[in-house]
Amino acid sequence: HPEGRLDHAGLGMPMLALFAWTVAPEVVVTAWSTIIAGSAIGLRMSRWQGHRTTREPLLLILHVGYGWLVIGFVLLGFNELLGVLPTTAALHALTVGAIGTMTLAVMTRASLGHTGRPFGAGWGTQALCLGDAGGSSALPVTAHGRADDAHVVGRRRFMVCCLRLVCDPLRPGADTTPRDGA
Repeated sequence: HPEGRLDHAGLGMPMLALFAWTVAPEVVVTAWSTIIAGSAIGLRMSRWQGHRTTREPLLLILHVGYGWLVIGFVLLGFNELLGVLPTTAALHALTVGAIGTMTLAVMTRASLGHTGRPFGAGWGTQALCLGDAGGSSALPVTAHGRADDAHVVGRRRFMVCCLRLVCDPLRPGADTTPRDGA
């Protein structure tokens, strides 16, 4: 199956590229391997039909977070080849963009499910997750390597999200009975 090969490439190439980047980050082959890895992830994602998840924000944000992997890997490679951005921009896309966004999304879904609340994300949760996925992830790029501001924004957004997930079930009248399958 061509889909199986694409999935294997989308999973294997990033592992090989990260290994190469860890061992020899300043080698041209490593730069190209990170660009190829980002492209493989992007091709794999293109089959997921993420555009169909716009009505379910908790699912959409997982696609957005995974998309930051594409951006991060490609930035790693282009940065090494062209030197247009600091390496911190690529690392920030991988850590805050991909890992942070997906972590907030999974935390939100698990918190909602384990407290018996509907899986839908309210406007506040959507703003926090999308703000983290877009705003604080992109700050080092726009600030030309000054990641300090992005770290502050990211930490604040993460803290507000955690407080919201903890405080919501404690409000009067909240049904905190866990659902089956949560």
